[in-house]
Amino acid sequence: MHRLRSVSVFRLILLSALGIGGSAAAFAQSQQSPPESAVAQRAAALDAVERQGKARIELVERYLEAYERLDAEAMGSFYSDSVRFVDPTSEKTPLVTPYVYEGKEDVVRMLSTVSQFYERLELDVVRIWESSGHVVVVANTQGVLRQTDASGRPIELSSQIVTVLLVEGGKIVEHRDYFDYLSAARSAP
Repeated sequence: MHRLRSVSVFRLILLSALGIGGSAAAFAQSQQSPPESAVAQRAAALDAVERQGKARIELVERYLEAYERLDAEAMGSFYSDSVRFVDPTSEKTPLVTPYVYEGKEDVVRMLSTVSQFYERLELDVVRIWESSGHVVVVANTQGVLRQTDASGRPIELSSQIVTVLLVEGGKIVEHRDYFDYLSAARSAP
């Protein structure tokens, strides 16, 4: 590496002496380690990004608690007024109405309707992380419906879900679910 750098510096000095190319001094300076202040600035920027990410994850964890309680109004408090809710996996699934909702009022209404079908809902979060404002949640779901099967037992459903929540300004502005409807359907009696 040093040999290559020396050859490059030599080449730049030669080209500079001939009046071709940039400054050899500028090139040599660019090949040195960044100054300590640049390293400290980078570390401070990474710390700030990490703090923001943790705050977004904490917000989403509180949202998920309301989700497990099937509390649509509480879930709604985490959404921006212009939230968009979409579940692309529902769009071509037989017997499932596509989930595409615009605005907090419509999303809360939908969540309230869905909540009425469940007696209980549990999420087992397998993994959660944040990147660029998106909080990604991978979870297993276990739900008990208010409806019973032919023998009178409550219907239990289990499945997997990936939820991606875009958080801006302390509110969820976009909610995307990727639900495994086939597993849920097969888990029912």
